[in-house]
Amino acid sequence: MNNTMQAWVTDPQVSQGIALREVPIPVPGRGQALVAVRAISLNRGEVRDLRQQPAGTILGWDTAGVLLQPAGEFPAGTRVVAFGWRGGWAQYRAVNLNDLAVVPAEVELGVASTLPVAAGTAWRALQACGNVHGRRVLITGAAGGVGRFAVQLARLAGAHVVAQASTSARTAGLETLGAQEVVTTLPANLAPVDAVLECGGDDLLHAAAGLLKPTGLLVHISGSQAQLPTLAPSQYLRFGLGTHLRADLERLLVLVAQGQLDTQIVWRRDWQRFPTAAELLLARHINGKAVLDL
Repeated sequence: MNNTMQAWVTDPQVSQGIALREVPIPVPGRGQALVAVRAISLNRGEVRDLRQQPAGTILGWDTAGVLLQPAGEFPAGTRVVAFGWRGGWAQYRAVNLNDLAVVPAEVELGVASTLPVAAGTAWRALQACGNVHGRRVLITGAAGGVGRFAVQLARLAGAHVVAQASTSARTAGLETLGAQEVVTTLPANLAPVDAVLECGGDDLLHAAAGLLKPTGLLVHISGSQAQLPTLAPSQYLRFGLGTHLRADLERLLVLVAQGQLDTQIVWRRDWQRFPTAAELLLARHINGKAVLDL
C-alpha cells in the first residue's frame, strides 16, 4: 500500500469549499484502528460550514469499511462502522476503538454508515427522556436524518409519536415510520407532550416548550445557542453526542439486522459526487440519508 490516499479536504479557493486531494495516510495511535473506508454517510451539520474550516482539513463523521490490520480484539478484515469528528471523508481513517462496532453479516456497509451521528443522536437523546412507553413524544424536524431515526426509535420504545416537519411534502413517510400524529406547525391547542426531541431549529423552540408538561423534558439537539427562560432547569437539556459510541452502535446494528430500524437511504452515489450531495443536503432536498460509496 502506498503512503498516500485521496481525501476531500477543505479549500476556500474553490467554489464549493472542498476539493479531492492526495494526502498522507493517517497512522493510527494507541487505542485506534486503521479503516479502509467503503461508504460515507453525510450529515447536514458537517457540510454546513465548509468555508469556516482551515484549508486542508479532512472532515467527516460517519463511515463504514474494513480494518486493514488487527486492532484490539478485532482481526484484520473485520467489517466495521466507525465514528469520529474528523477524518471520515477519505479512503482511510484512523478511529478510536471505542467509537467503532462490528457490522453483522446481514447489514450492508453503506447501510451501517448511516448510524453513528444521526441514529446515535436519536438513541441517546431518547435515553435521556427516560421511559417513554405510553407517553407523548414530540419530534421537531422529523423529516431530517436524526428526526427519522428518532420517530422510529420512539415508536419502538412504545411512545405516542408526534412528528413535525416544515412542509407537507417533507412529512411524507413519517406515519409509515411510526408517527401517530404528523403536523407542519405547532399550534397552541396541540395536546401537551411528555418529551420533546428538538431537531428542527430555533423557530420551533418556544412553541415546543409551550407544549411541554410540567414534568416533561425538552432535549435541544440542533446545536443553536438559543435560551429558553420559560423552562425550569429540570425541563431542559442541551444535547451533545459525545464519544464512546460502540455500545450504542451495537444496539442499533441489531435493530437494523432484525428489520426494526430503517436507515432511510434516499440518495446514494459514488464518492466523486460529494459536492452534489453536499449541495442537496444544504438545500434540504434530501429527506433521509445520503451515502457515498468508495
